[in-house]
Amino acid sequence: MWWFLAIPVVILGGALIFEYRIRQPDQIVLRESREGILRRDSRLYPRHFSLSIPATVRSLALEVNTEAKGRVALVIRITVSVAADTSRLDQLIRIGGWDSRVVEVAADELRVTIEGLVREYTELHEVEEISSAALSHHLEENLRGHAEALGLEMISVITQSVDPSDPDIAETLRQREEARIRERTEKVNQEARVAATAARIEADAQVADAEHDLALKRLSLKQEQEDAYAQLERMRIREELERREMQLAMDRQEVELVTQNPELLILTPQVARLAEASQSLRNARTVVSLSGDDLPEGSTLLQTLVALLQGGARAGGAERREPADPADSAEA
Repeated sequence: MWWFLAIPVVILGGALIFEYRIRQPDQIVLRESREGILRRDSRLYPRHFSLSIPATVRSLALEVNTEAKGRVALVIRITVSVAADTSRLDQLIRIGGWDSRVVEVAADELRVTIEGLVREYTELHEVEEISSAALSHHLEENLRGHAEALGLEMISVITQSVDPSDPDIAETLRQREEARIRERTEKVNQEARVAATAARIEADAQVADAEHDLALKRLSLKQEQEDAYAQLERMRIREELERREMQLAMDRQEVELVTQNPELLILTPQVARLAEASQSLRNARTVVSLSGDDLPEGSTLLQTLVALLQGGARAGGAERREPADPADSAEA
């Protein structure tokens, strides 16, 4: 009888296995409720009452044949990356329906929008003005709102290439771009040369200023040195004048002393040398030379000495003219 009880359990287990699935990390499981389309966060979900859509990023590669201003044919290659926007699941289901391919359907709708935006942009610009960066920026600004309206999250927009359909026009544009690049390169080189020249001129000016400052410092040091030499010379002259004044004062004191005491004249160095010379040659004429350093010309001591010598000479002559004894005179 136990197997009668096991049959419902087996049937219930098989139904659960058949109905429930395990949600993968790259899946978004949706369910319908009165509040709208909601997301299931549990690991297990009933597959007949839920919708599983991919959560991975989907890339769209587009090749758009369009025309630039002046009816110049262009071929533009664009890559757009999108994914399902979990905050706008209602818009996504409204565009793609209750189907696991809902993201692909919405991406196809976005593809049509991209082609329209590209044609709108190119028809308003010259072929020289259309660049990959400018077109990508234009699409990023205008596609985001369209993607949100479709329930998609726009990840990136990349413009692969913008090429004219006519090979001759493409070659002309290529040559023009090469010329522009060469011109820009030459301009950059000229700016670099101008900057180098300006730097060299500035360096020369700095060197000249430094040399000028050095010359001024040398002149200042030389002036200080000359001032020091002049001050030393003035000090030497002042000391020489002081020494001469002291010598002159000493000479005045000596003259005053000899004038007041004539007997001290024989103690002077000049008279002492005269006496020493007269003692060595008793009967000879004695010549004593006195330099200017010993007796300066015009000094009172020299005048007194000369007067003393003249007085002695006159006394000696008088003695020779008046002999005391005729015999002595005859003998003389």
